[in-house]
Amino acid sequence: ETVRLLSSLQLDAFRAGRDVHPETRMCGRRGSYFVHEAVDLAPGAQEDWLIVADVEYGHAELASLTQTLATTSDIARLVQEDVDENTRRLAAIVGRADGLQTTGDTLGSAHHFANVCRPPATPWARRTTSPTCSST
Repeated sequence: ETVRLLSSLQLDAFRAGRDVHPETRMCGRRGSYFVHEAVDLAPGAQEDWLIVADVEYGHAELASLTQTLATTSDIARLVQEDVDENTRRLAAIVGRADGLQTTGDTLGSAHHFANVCRPPATPWARRTTSPTCSST
């Protein structure tokens, strides 16, 4: 049985090996999304899954997405195409903010890419320049 949690309220129970119970509605708390499911795999077998979250959708956009998902036979391909397109868009945005620097230090280059549009962690750690992090 797949159990979906919409908050972090049951994580301590999960970590302690106790049962968790499905949450279908969460009000007045910060939302999360956790999925718990036991899967038995034969040696050499694999299990694939997708978790897709489209946020900030209005009712019309959500209805359209629901219809698309209900009528699309190859959802994994559709999701991968969307991920590829958004990766290209992100690279363009980060590139405009000079975040596509590469060096011999692969980890350092990845760190630079990840930090170009990240907001400061503390109010006193303000950037001296503010790269534009939007697609407009």
